[in-house]
Amino acid sequence: MSQHKRKSRAKTIVADTSDSSCFDDLRFKNGTAFATFADGSQYDYPMSRADFNDWIDSGSLGNFFNRFVRD
Repeated sequence: MSQHKRKSRAKTIVADTSDSSCFDDLRFKNGTAFATFADGSQYDYPMSRADFNDWIDSGSLGNFFNRFVRD
């Protein structure tokens, strides 16, 4: 009997950072947000998909980060 690994159904969500002066890239996969800041630094933040969606729908990625995500 052959065993096959199941492909992950998790999709990467990529935020539109084109208007952000704080972030060069912001994406989410498997319970983690991956942030690349304008200065090139990279950090990851565990969070739910719902929280990430709230972040990218907030109107200001930087303000949301400072109020709700930053440690």
